[in-house]
Amino acid sequence: MTNEQLVVLIQDHIGVAENMLQLYEQNCGFIAKLARKYSVGTNYEDLMQEGYLGLTDAVDHWRRDEGVSFLSYAAFWIQQSIQRYASENASPVHIPAGLRERVRKYRKLCDEFYSRYGREASESEIA
Repeated sequence: MTNEQLVVLIQDHIGVAENMLQLYEQNCGFIAKLARKYSVGTNYEDLMQEGYLGLTDAVDHWRRDEGVSFLSYAAFWIQQSIQRYASENASPVHIPAGLRERVRKYRKLCDEFYSRYGREASESEIA
């Protein structure tokens, strides 16, 4: 049975537990691929569970009439769930998501500057 067929059955409340298990098993490799990206410093099994939760969110929000394959749609939800868990649990000190994003952008800017000009950027150049 295809992912889309399983999701329709789940959304119609037909054999929810069995169909959700089958959907997870069919896409376990894809979820594992996404989880491996974030497995450094975080428990892999926990990431897989978060991937499952992302899959259930995708099932809740996917609409068959929009013409998007389920796995393409679910990739966003799965990755979002895994990424959020990894960022919240990778460090013993909690850093708010907005601040983490600012640090990530700062590092990206510094890396791009270095690759373009071959030197570290000064504070005035970064500003």
